[in-house]
Amino acid sequence: MAREYIQKVIDDLDGSDGATTVRFGLDGVDWTIDLNAKNETDMRTKLGPFLDGARRVRTGGRAAASSASRTVKERNAAIREWALSEGVELNARGRIASAVQQAYEGQDGDALRDALGLELVEPKSRRGRG
Repeated sequence: MAREYIQKVIDDLDGSDGATTVRFGLDGVDWTIDLNAKNETDMRTKLGPFLDGARRVRTGGRAAASSASRTVKERNAAIREWALSEGVELNARGRIASAVQQAYEGQDGDALRDALGLELVEPKSRRGRG
């Protein structure tokens, strides 16, 4: 038996049929709205002067990469600082092993030392001196 499914897109403003989905962004938030041809034209006409004076932002470009690398640098600095507080000095530069990153996320000093193949050395006891 054959079946046919029909999807009907209805205008979000007036409930009319024949709408299409329009995507736009404002304040870093992406929005979608279903509009018929008349309401879509009306929206684009009203936004026109603002779009004419605006600058287009490309996503994933240099600004995003720069921001992402800053975040990675800050996180790596925090990991190195935490490791030092655990008695382990990491290289000041370079990639941090994923096992070390996981130890940091769990704040697990033993996992940190295991990841680096280190053993915790307890200070010698002063008992017996007299």
